[in-house]
Amino acid sequence: MRNNLLLVGVLIGGILGFTSAKLFSSSQVTASPTTPKNTDSTKWPWPDSLDAVKAAPLSHGIIYEDDKVRILHVTVNPGQLEPVHTHQWRSVAWAAHSAPFTLYHYDLDKDRKLSRTDSFTAQLPLNKANKWAPETPHAIRNQSTDTLVLYRVEFKN
Repeated sequence: MRNNLLLVGVLIGGILGFTSAKLFSSSQVTASPTTPKNTDSTKWPWPDSLDAVKAAPLSHGIIYEDDKVRILHVTVNPGQLEPVHTHQWRSVAWAAHSAPFTLYHYDLDKDRKLSRTDSFTAQLPLNKANKWAPETPHAIRNQSTDTLVLYRVEFKN
């Protein structure tokens, strides 16, 4: 069953990825709650060590990647708190299995160390794509007894 869900997710991700590239080139990207305040489009201000795949490998897996796109399978188990991580590229994401979660935002404090700034609890609608801008440091805690499963197509341009 899990392999069938993965296959469906990959197919949907591929279709969304290729069709969304045209959408992104002709429209504005919706700011996500963790959009950087001062982003220079040529330089991502956060270290590569905070990239979701490196910083949170137990919840972020690469389904496909090339020089233009990266498709992630994101799984957050019941009660799990992900490590703090970022997403440096704009993306399209959708929940294949939704669950309530708390999103924690982080920023640098006066000592240049990551500290929590705020949080909110939400639940993504099932199988509804969301366009997201790059996301600064954040972590998600699954507040449910169900697993949260997302697919995310990141555009590297």
